[in-house]
Amino acid sequence: MRLHLAFALMWIIANPASGWAQSAPVSDTVLRAAYCLGVLSEAISSVKHVPGDVASSETAKAADFFDEVSKPLEQKRQRYYQYLAVQVIFGEMQTSIFAIGERGKADVRQKTQGSAAASSVVTRCRTSCGDAAYASLSDRSLSECALQCVAKQDQVHANILKCTTQPDQLPF
Repeated sequence: MRLHLAFALMWIIANPASGWAQSAPVSDTVLRAAYCLGVLSEAISSVKHVPGDVASSETAKAADFFDEVSKPLEQKRQRYYQYLAVQVIFGEMQTSIFAIGERGKADVRQKTQGSAAASSVVTRCRTSCGDAAYASLSDRSLSECALQCVAKQDQVHANILKCTTQPDQLPF
């Protein structure tokens, strides 16, 4: 039995074109990571401020706020990027990852243009779900109740919010 197992393992290693060595289909985690990488990249670029001389205390406060908002988004974006880099090395899904990432960027751009309507949906859902943390504008966390409420009204916006407000759910 061990001899057969050893032979099968050697056959797979020596013959990568065999049926056992075919690449695996794209997983849900990879799809979510690719979409969120696009969402986060676009979200970060939209909140970045132009460095330079700070003319007023209001400008300085705004810059601090943008830094506070973009820092956790950048950390998440880095984790998604690292995860996808490993997936690309071991798979043949570069085109899919790129296309889904671009879809995430396009969704953010579309929702940013209609931000007043999207913001009111989130506000209504947070209020109806009793999200106590809503008092702070910099607190971007949402309860599962609020996410489900947003999804009922606007699934694309809910997908974006999952990327920006929820933990990344990566396996490592």
